[in-house]
Amino acid sequence: MKTLLALCLCAPLCAGGIPYDKKCHAAIGAVAYVAGYEIARACDSKHPKLWGLASSLALGMAKEAMDARDPKHHSCEAGDAVATLGGGLVMTFVWRF
Repeated sequence: MKTLLALCLCAPLCAGGIPYDKKCHAAIGAVAYVAGYEIARACDSKHPKLWGLASSLALGMAKEAMDARDPKHHSCEAGDAVATLGGGLVMTFVWRF
């Protein structure tokens, strides 16, 4: 059941209309969520899922802040930060169910 839920939540990432850049942001957001969750759990936090989401959001915002500093080579898009957070949100449903 958990695998089916994960596949349903990740199905939009396989859609043809989503740019490769957004898919990469979602994947990195998922990795950031797992890292934040596991670190918070190791520190005996009462809310490791919130720490996981916070780490996904912080990573997305930091990446966009770096893009804003170099407008010649990068574009700052709010959709990238949202995609990063979205990757973390997917992981909230499937990691350590």
